[in-house]
Amino acid sequence: MLLVCSQSDSFNRHIKNMYGDQVIVRSRLLEPSIENGKLQIIHAPSYSDQLMDWLDAFAEATPVAIAVASDVPGVEEMLNYTRSGVKGYCNSYMAEPYYKQLQRLLENDQTWYPPSLLSRTFEVARQSLNRSSAFNSLSQLTSREKDISFAVANGNSNKVIAKRFGIVERTVKSHLTNIFEKLHVKDRVALVIYLNQFNFRREDKTGTF
Repeated sequence: MLLVCSQSDSFNRHIKNMYGDQVIVRSRLLEPSIENGKLQIIHAPSYSDQLMDWLDAFAEATPVAIAVASDVPGVEEMLNYTRSGVKGYCNSYMAEPYYKQLQRLLENDQTWYPPSLLSRTFEVARQSLNRSSAFNSLSQLTSREKDISFAVANGNSNKVIAKRFGIVERTVKSHLTNIFEKLHVKDRVALVIYLNQFNFRREDKTGTF
């Protein structure tokens, strides 16, 4: 038997079309009970603090697996529910084979999340690691080297940069050589691409660039 908590007529029809008499639909959240089956699906049209409070109270302490069906599933919402002990997360109106797969896995103490959201989660994590690596590389630069790097990223020539910092162009070129070596880029074009892909841009507020 499957227990569903939902106040949506359209979602209830969707579930009943798949499960027929094998589903119990309730309109309000109840303390999970193994008597109603090993899986409880909660329909959450949108993120709810009330639901989060309920999950914090019951999700990790109950032997009943809890899944949240969202009308607009997203990575951040999925991660928030997961932290509260939810074992499954899905699109409210996904097809029957996916619901049956979710049910089978959760009733066997496993988890189920949309593959597309998992892929996006891994991509966000990868970008975060790349950005962290980029920050670490920038930390190797001196203050003057950072200033010159951002000046280059903002499209300034060596002549303009030299005038801005009161140095000669030869010194700017020397700084750029050191910057290229530390950041492992081959020229100023590669430097601009490197900084722009991580949105490392410093706005100049002096009006002299």
